[in-house]
Amino acid sequence: MQGNTSLNRWFAIPNPKPDAALRIFCLPYAGGNVSSFLPYASIEGLDVELCAVQLPGKGSRLREAPYENMSALVNDLATALIPLLDKPFIIWGHSLGSRIGYELIKLLKSKGMRLPVHFILAASRAPHEFNSERPMHGLSDEEFKGRLKEMGGTPDEVIEHDGLMSMLLPGLKADFKLAETHKVSEIIPLDIPATLFGGTKDTTIPSHTLPRWENHLTAGFELVMIEGDHFFIDKQFDSVSKKLVDIVQPITEQLLADA
Repeated sequence: MQGNTSLNRWFAIPNPKPDAALRIFCLPYAGGNVSSFLPYASIEGLDVELCAVQLPGKGSRLREAPYENMSALVNDLATALIPLLDKPFIIWGHSLGSRIGYELIKLLKSKGMRLPVHFILAASRAPHEFNSERPMHGLSDEEFKGRLKEMGGTPDEVIEHDGLMSMLLPGLKADFKLAETHKVSEIIPLDIPATLFGGTKDTTIPSHTLPRWENHLTAGFELVMIEGDHFFIDKQFDSVSKKLVDIVQPITEQLLADA
């Protein structure tokens, strides 16, 4: 894999484990990148290889044109995944990443490809719900930066750095366009075990909206509330990692028993 330029571009694998029983593909929130997931690759005792997806327009792919269309993104991501679908895997998405994960699984299913053994999603509205607030992606740059400050996921020193923000804004706005315009017209349920995380203080995706995923996840899901706001994945490592171990260990133990 090290010699595959396409794979190296799409995936950050901080702790390569080619012999691991399981892979976890991680999909970031709008405006986020692989950095949110990298600390979770160091959890001891898990027989997994964590592969954080780096989308164009951010991080190491900052100079690439970002996606503004969900279908195009998911099609290209599915193609990039093919060499890594040689073993069981989990898809883990946060906020926008949850909806990308949902569309990705639907596409894999439609193509008869390997499906995840578990779907972890977090801090996301259900796919059939449309964003009712004023869309951020259509705001002026100054209004957009103001909303970013209100959300709290981006450091003030980054938002106030004009040179840096001029490079980041296209990717950020493209992400929010993906998040704010994504809505499914037809519910295609996924018969895959799932865990749904929410933040107890998340005002973007309040806890009472999370059960609306039930029509999309027909194998049922466990709802887990984490103390914190919308960005608890960055701020509550201990709580999230403890639950991640609870999810992953039984799966890897069963895979090894079946081997």
